[in-house]
Amino acid sequence: MEVPEVTVRGTDMGLEATFEVDEQSLSRVVDGIHTTFARTILDRAKMYTPVDTGEMQESWDTQRENVHTSAVYLPNDNTGAAWGLTGVGKADWLIRGTGKWGPLEQPYCGKRIEPITDPRAPIRIKPMVWRNKQGVWIRKTCVQGINPRRIHGADGVYDFEADLKRAVKEGVGDALQELNK
Repeated sequence: MEVPEVTVRGTDMGLEATFEVDEQSLSRVVDGIHTTFARTILDRAKMYTPVDTGEMQESWDTQRENVHTSAVYLPNDNTGAAWGLTGVGKADWLIRGTGKWGPLEQPYCGKRIEPITDPRAPIRIKPMVWRNKQGVWIRKTCVQGINPRRIHGADGVYDFEADLKRAVKEGVGDALQELNK
């Protein structure tokens, strides 16, 4: 930013210094403040996002809405639409939970194998099969879902909302520290 021209003159009250800041210079200062706050909060939000594949962590974004407002957000990927929950995305699953802990309040189960030729035959369910992070194949007919307080089998308590609040608080602190340098 250019240093504004300062006019100094004597008055009855003593010395008076005046200066004008042009609108373009002021806009650059405001843009810099928005950019700093958005970047530091974004960095902290990514830091506190649970990582499985890293896709959700990297999907955080920022947007300058107007001269007063910038947003740091996790885009809604609408993953819930497949279950009739339009508008529900990744963050919702972590906050609300899935399966028996989620909005459907029931475990996820594999699909029934069709056609049933003998009504007296036991119901056969096609199992869900996947590999865990260690590469071991897992085969289940039903899974309980994600407990919103226990992510990816981690021991102890995990609270996504509390971590996001911590991310914002620490991000604001980082921004203020950076701007005060």
